[in-house]
Amino acid sequence: MTDSPLLTEAFIRQAGETLTTEGFLTDRHDFVPPGESVAGRCGAVQAALEKAGHAVTLDEVPIKHMSQGTLVCLYNTGIFPRKAEAYQAIHTWLDMRFEQS
Repeated sequence: MTDSPLLTEAFIRQAGETLTTEGFLTDRHDFVPPGESVAGRCGAVQAALEKAGHAVTLDEVPIKHMSQGTLVCLYNTGIFPRKAEAYQAIHTWLDMRFEQS
């Protein structure tokens, strides 16, 4: 699809599904290639999604997480109109996925 190791057809397909169901995308999603990051690629990811037929509007939100450090994540503004809502949802997802009780 593009020259970027991140913006492959497989990535865009999975990102489109994730962003329309969960409403956000992090570097910690299994389909993000190791060493790749969604940070700073909001416009490129949104353009690739639109080209593939996913009409979503994205924005970035920085997340500070105890075990995962600081991540810049993408979120679907149609699902999370407020950045604070996206922050909370992503932080909760990271807690559930990476924190041990």
